[in-house]
Amino acid sequence: MKTIKQVEVTPVFCEDGVPEIPSQYEEGKVYISKNKDWMAHNCLFGCGSFIMLPVNQNPQGWQLEVDDNNKISLIGSILQYDCKAHYIITKNKANFV
Repeated sequence: MKTIKQVEVTPVFCEDGVPEIPSQYEEGKVYISKNKDWMAHNCLFGCGSFIMLPVNQNPQGWQLEVDDNNKISLIGSILQYDCKAHYIITKNKANFV
């Protein structure tokens, strides 16, 4: 797949779990629960939709990797139905395909 757009993301590791109110989310930030079992963010394409994903809970589901520099990569893509965005997060970059 060819990357058509790339957006830098900033991971935010949350001690008390991810915030449950979408209005508390800042654009370009990906919120990750302390146990790394949930990840949430506003759509990185900019449509404003709220996305919450269970990660590392199922071998066939999304897998979140955090490297030694706290850069995140998500195994599995995100398909946002409202704006038709499709992206993969690799080393703090959302690659739109």
